[in-house]
Formats: sequence, structure tokens, C-alpha cells
Amino acid sequence: MQSAPKSNWSRAALCAALLLLPALAVGLPATENNGSKPADSNADPKKDSNGEPVKYIGPGSCAATSCHGSVKPVADSRILQNEYSTWIVKDKHSRAYQALTGDIGERIARILKLNSKAEQASKCLACHALYTTPEQRGRPFELSEGVSCENCHGPASAWLGPHTTRDWPHEKSVALGMRDTRDVIHRTEKCLECHLGTKDKFVDHEMIAAGHPDLFFELDSFSAVMPRHWKSPRESAPGKPVEDAAWVGVRDWSAGQAVQLRAEMERLTWRAKGERFDKKDVWPEYSELSCFACHHALAPAKDSWRQEHGFAGRRPATSYSVCSQNKSIRRAHKN
Repeated sequence: MQSAPKSNWSRAALCAALLLLPALAVGLPATENNGSKPADSNADPKKDSNGEPVKYIGPGSCAATSCHGSVKPVADSRILQNEYSTWIVKDKHSRAYQALTGDIGERIARILKLNSKAEQASKCLACHALYTTPEQRGRPFELSEGVSCENCHGPASAWLGPHTTRDWPHEKSVALGMRDTRDVIHRTEKCLECHLGTKDKFVDHEMIAAGHPDLFFELDSFSAVMPRHWKSPRESAPGKPVEDAAWVGVRDWSAGQAVQLRAEMERLTWRAKGERFDKKDVWPEYSELSCFACHHALAPAKDSWRQEHGFAGRRPATSYSVCSQNKSIRRAHKN
């Protein structure tokens, strides 16, 4: 009897992942969305071998051609070694700061009345740069370098040198402050700090109305278009994968969706409880809803298909009814 084609197995795996999503989300450990005003200002600081807090040293520390700055993948290496080159040439994260300096960024800052340029506002820099306190800087680096290595991999002062030595275990780097992005749950949590938001840095309805794009995220697709600067599947040694290549995409998608579902419910909770870092009691928070639940197409009424369609046989939702529903949710939560 012939075995099922690989595509059938992939579909079966995808269906299984869909069915498991709710269980995965419930089973994930609870987290504190402690985000960053400056980077990791609320986290317990890691210590180096001398007992000093680990610090950020900037993306230039990774740029040597013998480290991560090669112009092409290095043969017979379990890592690509061109990660820095891929980031600075192809990855939009490297241009996140520049998004603040253009006409759109300045217009948003003006509408929000930030009293500064967007590229000087902590509200914007929290997710558009490696934004730290002066005490967290181990070496000089520029905010204009955008979202760089240590935004995702953690402050590198303690593990940068040791992790280049032969047979240095990944677990030791993690103990010295490296974030464990090999763990797909931890990786998704780190991405969602900006791509979904925390109590301390977020995109709300006010920012969207000023022109900031609405946020959306899906781990596997976003990783592909970044593009990935790591080997997939991961290898323990050159040519020795430690993951099933056919399963990696399904795992990243399904685990990413489960982590995001949990994070979205946590976000809804702290918004409903008024726990924003700026202490503004904003409820209902309209960015939790679909834009089209309230807005018609932003065009002349004569050109609007919604106006042409009319409301025969039904009563359109009003801002009053939406507010009433959301206030009922808040009262139920408090009780």
C-alpha cells in the first residue's frame, strides 16, 4: 500500500495544530507583560562573572566578518555567520528608527502633541530603537541603528566573548543574560512586546487615529519575510539538524498563535483594569475592536458602498451601544 503524500501529512499536522491551539494557550505559563520604557528597565538584572549588571553594547559588537558579519553563509558552520549582514541590508528592523524621521512619523508626533520630534520621544523609541538608560550602556551606540541584535537577544556584555569559544553551551549564555530565542514560546513573547504591546509600551486607538499602522503579527510568516537570519532547522553541528524540517513551520505557527492568544487576553485584562503605565483610564479601548465595526470607508458618502447598501431591516451599531457593552464588560470584571 502506498504511503500518503507529504502534503497530506502537512495538512494533518496543521489540522492538529488548529485543534490544539486553545489547549496550548490555557496551558502556557502566565507571564508579566513588563515591557520596556527603556529596555528591560523593569526586569531583574542579570550579572556578569564579576557580579556587575550586564549591559548593552550595540550591534557593531557583532559585525566582525569572523563573527556574524560575513557577506555570505560560511561553509561547515552550524550557524550562518552572516546574520549581521542580513539584518542591516534586508531586515526592516534595522530601519525602524528611520520610520520616525519621515513625514508620517513627524505628523503622528504632531497630532499626538508629543512636544518633541518622534525620534526623540520615549513613547516611540521604546519599539523603534535599542532604547536604554545611560546606566545600561556598556559602549556607545546610536539609536539610529534601529531595532538591533540586543533588542531580541538581550544585553551582551557578559556573554559576547565567552559564546565565541568552542563548545560553549547555550545555557551558559542564557544564564548571563542572553534571551533564549531557540525556545519558540520565549521568542514569540519577545516579538509580541512590540508587535502586540505591554502595559508599558503599546499602540492604542489614539495612536492609530493619528496615523500609526494597526498591529498584527504571525510568527512564522513574519520570520520568513524578515528574512530569517538563522538556520532552519537548527543544527547541533554542521549538517546535523536537531529539528524535523517538515515540522518547524507548523510548530512556529501554532505555538506563536497560542502565545499570542494568551497575550491578547492579558492585554484586554490590563486595559479593562486601567493598568496602563501612564495611568490613563481609557475604556473602552477601541483598538481592541475592528476598525470597520465603527468606521465607514473614509471617503465621500456618495462613493461609499456602505451608504449605498443602506440599513434596511437592521439598526446600525452606534458608539453609544458599543460603549454600553464595554462598560458592562468592565462592571462584570470588577464584580
